[in-house]
Amino acid sequence: METTREESNLTGDTAGVAPAALNQKSAGEALYLFCLVPAPHLPPLEGAWVAGLPAPAAERFREITAILSPVALEEFCGPGGEANLQDVSWLAPRLAHHQEVIGGLMRYSPVLPLPFGTLFSSRDSLARCLTRHRRAIRSFWEEVAGREEWAVKGFLDRDRARQRLFSQARTAQGAKLDALPPGARYFREQRLRADLESQMRPWLKEALGRARTIIRESATASCPRRLLPREFTGREQEMVANWAFLVPRTQLAAFRVRLNRANRMGASFGLIFTSTGPWAPFSFAPALSRD
Repeated sequence: METTREESNLTGDTAGVAPAALNQKSAGEALYLFCLVPAPHLPPLEGAWVAGLPAPAAERFREITAILSPVALEEFCGPGGEANLQDVSWLAPRLAHHQEVIGGLMRYSPVLPLPFGTLFSSRDSLARCLTRHRRAIRSFWEEVAGREEWAVKGFLDRDRARQRLFSQARTAQGAKLDALPPGARYFREQRLRADLESQMRPWLKEALGRARTIIRESATASCPRRLLPREFTGREQEMVANWAFLVPRTQLAAFRVRLNRANRMGASFGLIFTSTGPWAPFSFAPALSRD
């Protein structure tokens, strides 16, 4: 995930924002923002938080409640911060903590999740940012109410796809090929394989387009995500699709049916789709940009 650091030069109307103890943080501290929820919908902040990490607190900014924690600035910024972000033993529990806080809230309320490492220099800078983005935040809550993000990844066994495409083409030209002498038939089949290799990309694009259209029928929004190499996925097959779908909870069963349909269409070609979720709607959240 990207690390976002909001500076204190944000501008906006902060009238009506009540003072809070978190504004009295010590030097060298920042406010770590997990997510934003509608103020009237805030459930109890309960959970088995990761040992040694600050428990989240709720701070209300008019109709917006920010879920945040004070953190040491040096943990995320400067040479020490850069080293931490490259250290899996430091990063992994904090990523899990970030996800757990947001995941616990999304069961009760619309949530606007923030990327891991989103920091504000002060409560005032956070208040100015929220004021400037108030309309986008409220619109996003309306968009995701009753919905969850589901990730769908597509994996391709290229050797199997090549063989299946060749088998189809060979069947279509069977009579002509069978009429040739063995040597000529061999060279014609090799030519056919070479021609199919150049057709692999458009075939895959079309197959993925059909699959995404089928799955998208049970979602209100979708977007592509970055493809990951094999060392990240832990699979032998190549990742060829990585999508996020915003799925109404009432459509989850239909979503799974359509995912199975996409898998039936691609299975004989070595094209399979997997899903994980539910996730907080990270892929659809608006960016809280700085000035």
